[in-house]
Amino acid sequence: MHDMNWIYYRGDWYRVTIVTKDKEYRLTRPGHRTHITMTRQGLERALRDYYSLTMAPLNPHR
Repeated sequence: MHDMNWIYYRGDWYRVTIVTKDKEYRLTRPGHRTHITMTRQGLERALRDYYSLTMAPLNPHR
């Protein structure tokens, strides 16, 4: 059994898999034929952006 890793990126949920030969990550959406390939730095940046959105207050003026 494999754990699946998911990330919310640019308005959609993507499954993250490792492409080991190139040390890159592949983001795929089930049911779609296309994918996004990114480096570790790109994935880390996407994760930081995602977590900054989830940690942001709903109403920043309070």
